[in-house]
Parts: sequence; structure tokens; C-alpha cells
Amino acid sequence: MSVIVVTHLICAAAYGALAVALFARRAQGTVGRILGAACLVTVVWALAASGKGLLPYGLVAVAESARNAVWLLFMCSLVTAGSGERAAPWARTATIWAVALALAAIAIDLVYVVFPTADGTLTHPQILARIGVAVLGLSLVENYYRNTDADRRWFIIPLSIAIGASFAFDLFYYVDAFLSQPDRALGAARPLADALTVPLLVVAMARNANWQTDIRISHKAAFHALTLVSSGIFLVSVALVGALFRRYGGQWGIVLQVTSLFGSAVVLATVMSSETARSGIRIGILRHFFAYRYDYRVEWLRCIDALTAGSADLPERVIRAVADSVNSPGGVLFQRHDHVYVPSAYWNAEVPADVREPADGALVAGFRDGRWIVALRAAADGVEPGQLPAWLGSGNEFWLAVPLPHRREIIGFVVLCLPRAPVNPDWEVYDLLRIVARQAASYFSEQQAQRALADAQMLQEYSKRFAFVIHDIKNLSSQLGLILSNARRHAGNPEFQADVMRTVENSVARMNKLLSQLKSATAAPPVAAVADAHAILRELIAAHPQSDRIDAQCAGSDAVVQMEAEPLRSVLAHLIDNAIEASGTQAPVTVNLGGDDERITIEVADQGSGMEANFVRDELFRPFRSTKDSGFGIGAFQTRELVRAAGGQLDVVSRPGAGTTMRIVLRRASHRVSEVSPAA
Repeated sequence: MSVIVVTHLICAAAYGALAVALFARRAQGTVGRILGAACLVTVVWALAASGKGLLPYGLVAVAESARNAVWLLFMCSLVTAGSGERAAPWARTATIWAVALALAAIAIDLVYVVFPTADGTLTHPQILARIGVAVLGLSLVENYYRNTDADRRWFIIPLSIAIGASFAFDLFYYVDAFLSQPDRALGAARPLADALTVPLLVVAMARNANWQTDIRISHKAAFHALTLVSSGIFLVSVALVGALFRRYGGQWGIVLQVTSLFGSAVVLATVMSSETARSGIRIGILRHFFAYRYDYRVEWLRCIDALTAGSADLPERVIRAVADSVNSPGGVLFQRHDHVYVPSAYWNAEVPADVREPADGALVAGFRDGRWIVALRAAADGVEPGQLPAWLGSGNEFWLAVPLPHRREIIGFVVLCLPRAPVNPDWEVYDLLRIVARQAASYFSEQQAQRALADAQMLQEYSKRFAFVIHDIKNLSSQLGLILSNARRHAGNPEFQADVMRTVENSVARMNKLLSQLKSATAAPPVAAVADAHAILRELIAAHPQSDRIDAQCAGSDAVVQMEAEPLRSVLAHLIDNAIEASGTQAPVTVNLGGDDERITIEVADQGSGMEANFVRDELFRPFRSTKDSGFGIGAFQTRELVRAAGGQLDVVSRPGAGTTMRIVLRRASHRVSEVSPAA
């Protein structure tokens, strides 16, 4: 018994068992019955091929074509099952191609049944028909896999591999047979390869009880399917030309054949890598296979990806998002500034930098509040001169002007270049562009709002620091005023004059620091800034005009806190001044410095009249609220904000008639005293 007979009998047994198992299932749909028929016809073909000497060769060829026809019908049923009206045009086209190829292959085989060849081998027409069937079968398998949802592909992967591998083997076998002669080894291996796919079909049967999967035909899959079929037809045509070169070309035959195959591969790669060619194919598919031109789910995701991905600035991403919707290679974005629109971003296109489009011009009026898209080419032919922008010119490359509307305001517009492939801008093109433009306008508006918010926050921070500076200047003014009042009595005293010089120098230094802080209003304080609270307290008390009224009680000299020196000095000076003022003319003020291993506590206690609890809670720290005639209402608010900025806490202990204690709690720094810069 020959190898060919054994391999075909193995194939017949494998598919026979599969057919029995399939028909034994009670619940079957149309797809399941077609699969059973395909298995039975495969058994018939395998048995017929195993007994070639007993049957006419033409009948064996007819059995093989019948097998191919039923498998094509099975794939068509899978593609159309569950796809509904969305896939109707493509499904009908695929079914027509499958039926036509199958009938053509059977008809050609029947011709050679009546008029058999002398050697009993397949002729070139028969081989070409089988190559076409294999190419269409691979296209159907590819379309079936691509158009199954990702979460459903687990069910159909074994089936796709099994049938795809079978068609791929047939394609390789018959292309080789067309270029030379049928290879007996490949012919013997083909049924064995088909038998090896049976386990995958069994797995697919187990995963699909009724062969009902949710299939949809997307534009992208149709594009890939058509390009695959077209590529197959192109390669078959080139192979036919190469065979003619080889047979009739004499000594140049093999050279011409190899050259034509290589050239065809280069041409095919060049065409498929050309965006213009791909765009033309895509437009052709949309026009002839789909009722709707765009897959809006895909277009929406593409738009979001274009607006959010990439390293380009948002204006350029907006141009790309709008341009890619109609395969335009470039464009220019105009943004509104006051009463004109100016170019702000470019992508593969240019306009003069001094172009200005008035907000009340003819182009902007044509947008009709963002509802319309202006076709610049059509307008250039049908609108009176003077109504179009002068910067367009007569030979411009621009095609459409797409407005970016947001809340009934056109915040900008995109001028698109001519598309790579001709596109008829009908209602669906305009609808898609309007959708993309509104989404892009929302991103643009959000970016502008974020920038405005950031600017407002900077101004707010600047205003807050300016208010703090004004308060500190008020304190400096009070000190200078005190010097002037004492100068009338002690002007001739050398000690007083020296004290005046020290006070003025200190005031000038503090004012310069305040100005430097105002210039860097948005700068964040250093994270590792520390200050020696004990040294700052000693300095403030020594320099205060009423230092004799301040009773300082410091527990230890190591009091390095995590806070900048100047803010800490400002906080302590304010609290001491307020305590002296609240205590009257003679009552002392107590300053306590203490703490533990983690915290430093500074308390400033006065002998004043105290405050009500509701006043401390509701009014004390509100800015621009003051009980003093000369106050600005900033001091307490500034003090609390500075302490909070350093990660500390300000507590108020007060009771009417019992005075007030202001307690500051700050984190102790890990630095030693010797490592801290002297307070300036």
C-alpha cells in the first residue's frame, strides 16, 4: 500500500469520526450542519483520492472542488452569522465570490471529466481555480478572526488556525504545482496535514455549542480582506506571466520569471506602504461595501488617541486629529485673539505669519456659529471675489475650513490641505468633522481654562504675599514713627543716635528682603530650611524698644526648627508687638520657649482683655478684618499661614478678662545648632 493511499485513508477516518461526533450533537444551527456536510465531503474526497487507480482522475478532481466549495460555504456562514444588517453588503459580496469560484472550479473539472488529459494530471486552469479558492478561503478566515470581539476570540482561535492552515497548505501546494509540476511528496502530505487539523476542530466544537459567535464587519477588516484578496490575485497573475516566460522565453525564460516575481514583490510592497494608495483603497471600500462611510466607534477612539497621545503640543495634535479624519496630509490652526484669528500651529502646511482673519469676516461668518464647514475649493469657484480670505490665493493647497466651536463660541478653526485620495465631502464627512472638531475644541478650551486658573493662582499667591508685605511695612513704619517721636527728646544723645542707625539699617534690610520675596511670589520655600528659634528670639527682644517689658523664659538653647528664618522672625515680631499693645502701657509680656525631642513650642502671653471663643473661631483669622483703627486685618492671617506653610500649628488660648496666649508648635530640625546659618 502506497504512502498516498495511507495518508488519504487517515484523513478520511479522522474527518469521518468528526462528522459522526458533530451530527451526534442534538443542538445544531445552520453553521453546525454546514460543518458536518464539509466533513462528509472531505471524507468522500479522501476516499476517492486514495483509490485513484479505480476512479477516473477527473472525478477525483470534482470531489476535491466540491470539498473546497463546502468549506468556503462554511466560512461564509461563519462570517455572516450574527453580523446582521451591518455586514450585509460585504457578506453578500463574499458569498458571491465564493459561489462563483466554487462553481467555476467544479465546471472546469467537469470539462476535463468529459475531455480528460493524456497524462491524467491537473491542467493550468484547474490549478488557477484552486489557487483562487485558497486565497479567498484565507481572506474569509482572516476576516472572521479580525471581526470577532477580543473577548470572544478564545472561542474561535482553534477553528481559525485549523481552516487557515488547510487553505494555506493548498495555496502553497498549487502555486508550486503551477510553477513547475505537482510534487508527489507534497501531495501525499496534504491529506495528513488536513487530518492534523481535526483536533483543533474538535476543540472548536467544544467551545462553540451551536457555532454562534458575535461577528461584526468593521471597515478595517474589510480593508485588510480586500487587500489580501487583491494581493493574491496580483501574485497569481504574476505567477502566470512568469510561467509563460519560463515556457516560451528560451534561455531568458528563467531570468525573466525570477525578475518578474521580484519586481512584483517590490511593486506590491511599494503600493501597500503608500499612504495615498491605502487611502484610495479605503475610500473605494467605504463607497461600495458599506452604507455608512465611517466606523464611528473606531473614529472616536482614533480621535481620542490623536488628542491625548504623542509628544507634540496640543495645537498640533488638534490639527492631526481633524486632518486624519479625512486623510488630509496637513493643515493650519487659527486661534482667536481679541477680534481676529491668527495662525498658531502648523502641520505639513504653511501660511504667512502675518495672516489675520477678522472675526466678522466672510470666512468666519460662513461657519454659522460652528454648524457649517466651509469648502474652500468649492467656494473659490462659486463665490464672488472679495468674499474669500486674500491669503488663500488662486493656487492654494487648502481644501476645507473646519470651525472649533465651544459653547456657541468659535475659539478657532483648522484649515485642511487637499486629501491624499479624492474625497467627496458629503453630509457624512461633514458630520464626522463636526464631531471631531467639537471634541478637539473641548480639549482646547480645557487647556485654556487650566492656564487661566494657573495664572489666577499665581496672582492670588502674589496678592497674598503682597498683603503680607504691606503688613510688615506697617510694622516697620511703626518702628520708624517711634524713632521720630523719641528723636525730639533724645536727638543729642549719642546712644540714641547709634540705636537709630541700627534700627534704620535693620529696617532697610527687612524691606529689601520683603521686596525679594515679592519678586519670587510663586517660588516654593526650601523643604530643608531651618532656623534657630532661640537666637531669633534673643535678637528680637534685644532690638525691641520696650524690651524691658518682655519676660523671656527659654528652656535650653538648642531650638532649631524646620522653618525659614525670615518668616519665623516675622511671626514672632508680630506676636510680641500685638501682645505688648494688648497688655497696655505697663503690664509685662511673657515669652516661653520649650519643647521635646520632636517639637518646639513658643508661647507669647499678654495681660490684655482676652477674646470671646466665637471671635477667635470666626473672625480672628479672617483677612481684612481688624479691631484696630490703623490695622489691615492681615497680621493674624499671615501668622497662621506662615506657620502652616512650615508644617506647624498655631493655637489660641484666650478668655475674656484673662488675657491671651498664642502658642506656636513647630517640628524640631535634626540639624545641630552649629550647622544653622546665623539669623540675618
